[in-house]
Parts: sequence; C-alpha cells; structure tokens
Amino acid sequence: MNIGNLKNRRIIGLPIEFATVVVISAMLVIYTSGWIAASGIENRVDSIQNTAFDTSTGSNNVLDNEIPIQTWERVALFICPLHQIPLN
Repeated sequence: MNIGNLKNRRIIGLPIEFATVVVISAMLVIYTSGWIAASGIENRVDSIQNTAFDTSTGSNNVLDNEIPIQTWERVALFICPLHQIPLN
C-alpha cells in the first residue's frame, strides 16, 4: 500500500483525514466536558463539607442536602468513561 492509496481512502464516504480529525475532536470535547463537570461537582461537595464541619462548635454533622447537579453535568459524566463521580 502506497501513500497515494491511503490519501484516496474513505470512511463512510468521507476522506480518512477528515474522519480522523472529527473523531479526535469529539474525544477531546467529551473528555474536557467530563473534566469540567467533575471539577465543578467536586468543588461544590468540598464547599458544602467545609460549611457542614463547623470547627468552632466541634460539630461534625454533615448536612443531608443534596448537591445540585446540572443536567449537562450528568450527561457529560455519563458520556465520559474517565470521569466518574457516584451520583445519587
């Protein structure tokens, strides 16, 4: 197989170079959105835990408040296999 044949190859009717760029770009968008969603949720969890553990009174009761998770964050974490946070 020479380079000329590789340039003329197609995947689902699209040139192989275009298909490669689309797949890599989609993977990067999925990874980045999962990373942003996981980071935002972790920051909210840390914030709630810091306010729940009141060191001045010695109370260690964690509030039973549900952490607000937006729909796009749920979707991003569902799609990205590398960023998994246990959701209720």
